[in-house]
Amino acid sequence: MKYKVFLISLLWGLMAAPLQAETVKKLHAEIPCPNNEAINAKVCEREFRPVCALIKTGRERFRRLTYTSKCLACSENKVVSYTVGPCR
Repeated sequence: MKYKVFLISLLWGLMAAPLQAETVKKLHAEIPCPNNEAINAKVCEREFRPVCALIKTGRERFRRLTYTSKCLACSENKVVSYTVGPCR
């Protein structure tokens, strides 16, 4: 009986590992901001879900800055894209 439980849990862990890796990839993927003019017209809700925004500071220069939400980040005209979670 112990071996059955062990084998079932081992198989379950092996099946769940690729799902966890895919979730991590999605969390750190660059998400482009939609049309900024459409977001500037609406009011962002006060939510705390930090994102790390990629800001265009010059012709070929970029920097990263943490915003409290994706709505606030994409409401800035210079923000190109963001990733989920604060900047490191």
